[in-house]
Amino acid sequence: MTLCLRHSGQTSHHCEFLLVANLGGILSDGVSKNTNYLVLGNTAYCANIKDGKSSKFKKAEQLILKGQDLQIISENTFLTMVTEK
Repeated sequence: MTLCLRHSGQTSHHCEFLLVANLGGILSDGVSKNTNYLVLGNTAYCANIKDGKSSKFKKAEQLILKGQDLQIISENTFLTMVTEK
């Protein structure tokens, strides 16, 4: 499992890294064909960004349209997933 996190500040980046590593996952700085999840901060939508989406969000959407098995999830969903494991 490879994750890319668009950090919102709810949890520390170090904490997120440890959560992912403890589950055997890989934390990535960018979205690629190897990414399984893009975790968006709960405040990821920003009116100041063109179309309200970050470049990581847009790239993830493009990969999904090309058939990539990639899910875009919220930080709350991510935290629920890792605490259930």
